[in-house]
Amino acid sequence: MRSLEIFKPIQSLLYIVIASLVFANSVWAAATPTPPDQLITELFDTSTAKLKQEQAAIKANPQRLVDIADEIVAPYVSFEKMAKQILGKNWRNITPDQRTRFTEAFKARISKVLVERYDADKQWSLRLLGTKLSPNGKIALVNSEITDLTVGKKYAISYRLFLDDKTNKWMAFDVIAEGVSVLTSFQTAVADQMSKTGIEPIIRQLESGELKVDSN
Repeated sequence: MRSLEIFKPIQSLLYIVIASLVFANSVWAAATPTPPDQLITELFDTSTAKLKQEQAAIKANPQRLVDIADEIVAPYVSFEKMAKQILGKNWRNITPDQRTRFTEAFKARISKVLVERYDADKQWSLRLLGTKLSPNGKIALVNSEITDLTVGKKYAISYRLFLDDKTNKWMAFDVIAEGVSVLTSFQTAVADQMSKTGIEPIIRQLESGELKVDSN
């Protein structure tokens, strides 16, 4: 079993994913949504420039990454959809308060990984490898190759997004890094625990960082 070790081969990956959504307001302002592949490229370029600008501040206080995400990212990453999919049928069997606390604990766990894996000295490039749309055009899988320019290592990264009917915006809800889905990894960990302990210990383990997340 591998817990959060699955994130180590792709240091800063979640930073890239979340940061690539940080300065999305101007990009997503149009009534017609930007195609998901174009969106990933535009946001990656914009966020890279912004993070470079704030490099000193982030090095001095890594929590700044979380602050930026809290201020701007939340409207464009569907943590609630992720939480629902992680819990599956169990979502219907817990209280509204537990749903809220689980979602917030999951978001906090992702933020913790974001801070832990961030490396201000890393430089990255993005190359898109194609996009697949669902038959109804509302789910997109954007395949890409991200290169760590500091060492020349390449990673296969795919982004899963859905088109929100209410806002007409593409929303991120999963990342698949080197074949490992962040969403699926949490689904497996939570399913194992749910049958043994119920939701409350899972929320506490997410909050404390004790929940073991496997790659299998």
